[in-house]
Amino acid sequence: MRSDLTDESFQAVQVLEGGWPMDEAIESRWIVYFDEKSLPLVLAERADGLGIEIRQWNNWYEYPGSYWLRQNEDKSNVDQGEPDWRRYLFNLTLGHHGAFSLTPIWLLSIFGVLAMCVSPRYKLRLLALLIIAVSAVVVSFYVTRPIEDRNYGGWTCGPRWLFWLIPLWLTAMIPALDSISESRFMRAVALLLLGISIASAFYAWANPWVHPWLYQWLG
Repeated sequence: MRSDLTDESFQAVQVLEGGWPMDEAIESRWIVYFDEKSLPLVLAERADGLGIEIRQWNNWYEYPGSYWLRQNEDKSNVDQGEPDWRRYLFNLTLGHHGAFSLTPIWLLSIFGVLAMCVSPRYKLRLLALLIIAVSAVVVSFYVTRPIEDRNYGGWTCGPRWLFWLIPLWLTAMIPALDSISESRFMRAVALLLLGISIASAFYAWANPWVHPWLYQWLG
């Protein structure tokens, strides 16, 4: 039941042939437009001939014949849902799609946020707790998703679901960089971590639609 529709919405209803989500019109699919404020509905004949399916317009991956509606065994290995959430968590952090294995420079962010937690400055401690909380919520959200959603974001060069945390982790890295700036050895370690991280990103320079080098190396 669409709760956003009113009686006025049905006065200007239009039903047009549509190829959603393709451009060309397809006779077995129809787009039902209401008013300008209401998202349209998509009606499509089932591939098995057993009636008509009704989809909301924003279910872009759910249309007849979609790759994402196939059974898991028909998908690429990287798109299959990971049944073990522990393994999924490991692969997102330290495994073949791991944020810290592919981009080890983020290890400095861990030390940096810990330093912020014990800082005498209240604002830094508060910022550290915010970074930890947001990171934990994001990781927990994806790890606890249903099995079909516990994938690795398709053909990407890293843990796609965690990319938007980069600004927070860069901020957390600052105290760690400050603390090691006087040590030649630690600067060398930081440069090594940075070099590996750059190499991981550069691996997908020619074609972003590739698996991470670690995923390919592990087979």
